Amino acid sequence: MFPTTLGEVTRAVEGVLSGVDPSTRLARISTDTRTIRPGDLFWALVGENFDGHAYCAEACAKGGIAAVIQKGKLPGIEIPRIEVPDTLWALGELANFLRSRSKARVVGITGSVGKTSTKEFLRAAVARLKKTKVTEGNLNNLVGLPKTLFEVEPDDEWVVLEMGTDRPGEIKRLTQIAQPEVGVITAIGEAHLDRLGDVEGVLAEKSDLLRGLPENGTAVVPRDSPFREDLVTASSAPVVTFGTDKGSDYLAVDPTVRTRGCYGFLLETPVGREEVTLQVPGFHQVLAATAAAAVAVSSGLPLAGVIEGLKSFTGLPGRCEIVELGQGITVIADHYNANPVSMGAALRVLETFLERRRVMVAGEMWDLGRRGADLHEMVGGVIGSGSIDLLVAVGPLTRHLIRGARKAGMPHQLIRWFENTETAARELPRMLEPSDVVLVKGSRGMKLEGAVDSLVRHFGRRAVQGGMSC
Repeated sequence: MFPTTLGEVTRAVEGVLSGVDPSTRLARISTDTRTIRPGDLFWALVGENFDGHAYCAEACAKGGIAAVIQKGKLPGIEIPRIEVPDTLWALGELANFLRSRSKARVVGITGSVGKTSTKEFLRAAVARLKKTKVTEGNLNNLVGLPKTLFEVEPDDEWVVLEMGTDRPGEIKRLTQIAQPEVGVITAIGEAHLDRLGDVEGVLAEKSDLLRGLPENGTAVVPRDSPFREDLVTASSAPVVTFGTDKGSDYLAVDPTVRTRGCYGFLLETPVGREEVTLQVPGFHQVLAATAAAAVAVSSGLPLAGVIEGLKSFTGLPGRCEIVELGQGITVIADHYNANPVSMGAALRVLETFLERRRVMVAGEMWDLGRRGADLHEMVGGVIGSGSIDLLVAVGPLTRHLIRGARKAGMPHQLIRWFENTETAARELPRMLEPSDVVLVKGSRGMKLEGAVDSLVRHFGRRAVQGGMSC
């Protein structure tokens, strides 16, 4: 964190300081008394199921130098404080203030799918060349993104920020806070429709990242998106395209499966061409890697160094993670999140395992609003018309998915349904045969990692010579 005083914090958030010297320096920002340390500034956030103001006294007793609270809260309680109208808004204002002090190149990444993969490919490509700070885990919202900016240090050269949204206006606010020079849209699809309404609402929300770029910035967009022209129009900054369509500025030529679902391709760029072989499975990873290359190389980093970084990325737990089990069984654990686009991408990974029995464990897709039933049925149609040998559907909404699979011609004897993950996890080991490939895919709230854990306990992990890479 940049060296910062309470007086600077107060001015940045337009607050009122009392009970402590404004020249006092803070060590960190804390929103959790369980991890607060002496010298931290406690930030009292208010959520649907909690109110941080209830912990302000505890925070100060543990060594917190003050608390940031909403005006009118905590009457009669005497603690050092900064009062603001809205603590969440103020959190973003302080993050923006600290970001303005940094000379690092800031990249914002959003999209319906592929945000985290693109972020991690970019980390792999850039961090070997420049001192880089990157969003960790899922800290991609109005609380998480500021926390990442708080961790930026004066000598950081790049900051790569994942930006998520599930409601209108969130990307606009995140962009205001982060002020990125580079904005990346990975894809536009049907996700978080509960609040965004439809895919046009998703497009409008995601495009706010591009609208917020400076004129001397760079917009990186997928050339093969049906919304490409809309994305280009949204940006006043120069646009760089990526993809597998001819005409892409950063073009993945002839992506082909090399081994265990992982792709290789020739990457053509404005500064040269290089062969790339990825260590993570799935065609969608080709797009993520190409987007990352577009960001890094268009920003002036050397192509050869960027390619070496892309080749080194080996994936993340729960995101198309390959887990090898006893009896030759392979599990593709992709249970971090799900929507129709990512379900299709994961299904394509499973279908690359030729000459093996293919099993799909499909959990519910959440946050699809009133279109939830129809979209489950649509995904079921894709599954049923593919080459899946056994479909294991989990959760009430997947009854619609089964209906789509049956309409597409999938025989009922190849379909199993379970009310919840716990039941499915108990029964799944009995359904498998030696050498099966099992895709486990669903929204995070389904907790499908329980099914993966059940398989690991039953069959045991199998050592793979040379590790888990492709």
